[in-house]
Amino acid sequence: MYKCMEVQVPTEPLTLVEKPIPVPPSKGLVIKTGAGGICHSDIPIADNYMKMSDTLKDNSLTQFDPDYKYPVVMGHEIAGIVHSIGEGRCPGSEDFNVGDRVAVYTFQGCQECEICTSGNHLLCPKRSTHTLGMGRNGGYAEYVSVPNRKFVFKLPDSIAMDTACLFSCSALTAYNAVTRTKPAIENALKMLGSATLLIIGAGGLGQWAIQIARAVLPKETKIMVADITEERLAVVKESVDMTVQWSTDEDDMTFMPKVAEVTGSGPLVEASIDFVGAPATMKRAMWLANKGSTHCIVGLFGGDTTFPVPFVPCKVINIHGIYLGSTQQMQEVIQLAAEGKITPPPLEHVILDGVDDALDRLISYLSIFR
Repeated sequence: MYKCMEVQVPTEPLTLVEKPIPVPPSKGLVIKTGAGGICHSDIPIADNYMKMSDTLKDNSLTQFDPDYKYPVVMGHEIAGIVHSIGEGRCPGSEDFNVGDRVAVYTFQGCQECEICTSGNHLLCPKRSTHTLGMGRNGGYAEYVSVPNRKFVFKLPDSIAMDTACLFSCSALTAYNAVTRTKPAIENALKMLGSATLLIIGAGGLGQWAIQIARAVLPKETKIMVADITEERLAVVKESVDMTVQWSTDEDDMTFMPKVAEVTGSGPLVEASIDFVGAPATMKRAMWLANKGSTHCIVGLFGGDTTFPVPFVPCKVINIHGIYLGSTQQMQEVIQLAAEGKITPPPLEHVILDGVDDALDRLISYLSIFR
């Protein structure tokens, strides 16, 4: 038997339950959890609510995906030790042994539809119901069953479990976003001789992005971070070129002079990554976008926004939605960590039955943005 924290009824406290240790799937394996991340994305699962639009009366997950069912064990950031291995063949993933240290790519899709078999599992129409920690039982547990070994990656001994568990979501998402801005940054450096990347949000993902940007973008790239809290900006101040504190109640134009004052050369930037995803941050990114710039939307804060639509064609702005990244990119993230080029943001550790309290504190913190 093993213990796990289960969402039995949305909005109610998680329940500590015991289950039999699973038998490994034919093409998969079972891991003994070494560490599991607590993600902002877990809150919509726990509450069955994600604010898609201000005008919708029903913003429940089950409204958007009728196949989504409770109960479920959350936790989509997982690292651990291989406990048992399925007996079926899994081409390209046959070299696992019991005791191997591994990280899990949890967004695996159904692995049955044409989209999955083409390698585009993130576009799978049944992705949510087949993601570990969302539709399938995940890492808020002592053991986790992984359906397919091709989504499991061995770890070098130099990488700690509490770092490795973050590779499949927060680190991977930041890596995907930063690399997506690279063409715009390189083009601006070539044409203008300078380029600024604006990172909106100085939390965990923003802190990953700063390190990744230093590792993969041209060294001439200037990094500016915007946040509404002075405390978070203080954490990153020494690792970036510029910081700017915004307010939640600023009008459309108040923030422009703030950015211009910080840069000393005007308010426009060549690339931006929005790790908040709120109406105000989306609008501000559009106003700040230089011609030919790239804007990546990552955050899931939600709600409706407005901005001057002509900006997009007239400024030739590229807008990208970033949701995680590929398995190849996860391997690249692991390599960066193995080389010591990226390290995790400050971590707090809780035991399994402390997860519910940690989620409550996360919800309380996020309320300051509303």
